[in-house]
Formats: sequence, C-alpha cells, structure tokens
Amino acid sequence: MSALQAQSPFLRSFMKGSVFSLLLIIVFALWAYMRGAAYEESVLSSLPSIVIPVSHSEETISGHHVAETHPVAGTTDTDHMEAAHHDEAPEHGEAAGHHQDVHTDVTIYDEGLVEESQFGLLPQKDVTNGNTPFRQYKRNFILPAGQHKFRLVLGPLGFSEEFATKIAHGLPQDVTILISPYSDHADALMRLFKESGHEVWLQLPAETHDEYTMDAGSLALRASYARNKNLSLYKRVMGRTTGYVGLFINHADNSTLSFSSARMEELQTDIYQRGLGLAYFADKAMTDIEKISTEHNGQTRLVSYQFDTIFPMAKESWMKLMSDGRDISMLYKPYPNDISMLSEWLQTLPEQGYTLTPLSAK
Repeated sequence: MSALQAQSPFLRSFMKGSVFSLLLIIVFALWAYMRGAAYEESVLSSLPSIVIPVSHSEETISGHHVAETHPVAGTTDTDHMEAAHHDEAPEHGEAAGHHQDVHTDVTIYDEGLVEESQFGLLPQKDVTNGNTPFRQYKRNFILPAGQHKFRLVLGPLGFSEEFATKIAHGLPQDVTILISPYSDHADALMRLFKESGHEVWLQLPAETHDEYTMDAGSLALRASYARNKNLSLYKRVMGRTTGYVGLFINHADNSTLSFSSARMEELQTDIYQRGLGLAYFADKAMTDIEKISTEHNGQTRLVSYQFDTIFPMAKESWMKLMSDGRDISMLYKPYPNDISMLSEWLQTLPEQGYTLTPLSAK
C-alpha cells in the first residue's frame, strides 16, 4: 500500500470536516448580518429626529423691462455687439412692454408723438395737429423783465434712483435734466423727472479728437463709421427712452464729425423733421449747425460752459461769469453732497439779476 493510499481516509475525513466548518461559518455570518441590520435599525429608530426647514426664494426684477435686441438693417453683427458693449441696458424692442417701471401714474410721452420701430419708440411730429416733441415736452417759461437767463443743465445723469430722486425733488423745476443713453434705467429717470416737473433732454454721444481721454462710448457717432451705422446708432440712442425735448451733443466743437458733411446734414435734418430740439456744448455758436437748423426751422440751443467740480468751487466760477451781466448756459455734473447747497444758492439768483431758465427757453 502506498503512502497516498494510507492517507486517503484522513484526507476524506478532513475534507468532510472542512465543508461542514465552512457551512457553519456561512450560516453564522448570515445570522450576524441579519442581527446587525436589525440592531442598526433599532438604534436609528431610538435617536431623536431633527427637521431642518428649507425655503426656496425667487429673485424677481421689477421696475424695468428686459427686451430682445432686434437686428438692425444696414449693420453687421459686429455693430450690434459694439453698440451693446458699453452697458447691458435693456433695448426697447417691439416685443417688449415699453416703459414699464415703478411710477406708473405718470405718462412720460404723448402717444401721437412716437412711432414704433425696431429700435423702440422713436419721437416724431404729430401730423394731425402739427405738434412736436419739443413743443409738447418743454417747460413753459416767461423771463421776468430786467433779468438775465441762467440756464443750468444737470448731467448727463445715469445715477442711482436714490440720487436722482434727491435731484428731482431737491432742485427747482427750471433746472434742466440731461439723461445719458448709457443709463440702465433711462425710463425710470425720465418718469421721475417728468413727475417732478423738470424738462429733460437726451445725450447723443459723439467721438472727440482726444478719444483716449474723452471716450464717448459704444453708442457714439464716429467719423470713421459709415452713414448707415451712424444713423443706426443715432436711432438706438433715441430709442433708449422717450418724452425728451431734444438731443444734446457734448464737445461738439471738438468732435471728429464734420457737421457740414452730407451724412451729418442728413442726421441733423432728421432731428428737426422729428420735431426735436438740438442742443450742443461749444465755446461759441457753430456755423454749420446753426445754418442747417435755420434751413429746417429747427430749434438749437448753445451751452457755452461746463463744470464737473464740487459745488463750492463751481460757484466761484459762476459768480465771476455773472459779474459780466450776460445770459449764461452751462452743463454741470453734480456730486451727491452738492444738491442741498446748490438748491439754497439758486434761490439767491434773482437778487443777483438772474432767473433760473430751462434750456428750451429762447
């Protein structure tokens, strides 16, 4: 008998014992698993429960609408991106609810003095009665005998509504307001100043020769732009809001634009055909602008001085100008702390021989 045969009974017994032991281990493991799960469930059920409330909040936008930007005929996609780059303010498209802001009790424009366009509502003459935006929205004014005009234009404004409210209700109604087309809330500003009785103009940006220090922004008319593009930008500016007396060009005597050129004459003619006024800042009256205005029975206003210092410093310059006893027209960009001081000082104008006068007054 070989050694392997002699060990066979032992091996057979060992194998049987191993199988039996393995079965016992499996059974024990299953029992332990089931008991452990039950124990865990028992422990969890005995623990105190804690409820954490979760609330869902929705952020709503009220006061100003957001509309789609419509493609403009005669311009490229690059033009649209360029015009929208400076600020992401809502465009006034046909599909948008126009002028839906907080002061819903005030009408900021006359239905007969606007036309629908892809740029929003654009000003126009009322063909039924010959009325114009200039005539409809300007402040009525009679200069007292023996007084000089003191035209004060504040802006261009694109401030917070809190600051705009301070201006609207803290300054006399004959202070003229200039709104920037780059304002995110041009409609709200227009409504606020209409509500407070002020005369409002809208800035028409234009490129200047020193563009690096006086960048007029992506809505600015530029000498390098084709006729269609400048006309497109001009209409985009007008469509930012409505109800204004006219358009205002800053630094007109330093602009790269030639106001006597055919394309600029076409644009100026369109302003007057729509019944708008055209105001501009320059050291003296510009022959080209005045000539085209006269040919089309337009309304132009010259603003000869500009200040952006704090009021105490600006006041010193104003007092020197007033010592000459001549009419004064100025553009002033105030600081928040200036409003109360400016309001008090304006009350002293009559005793100095001046009367606060809206820009539209001839």
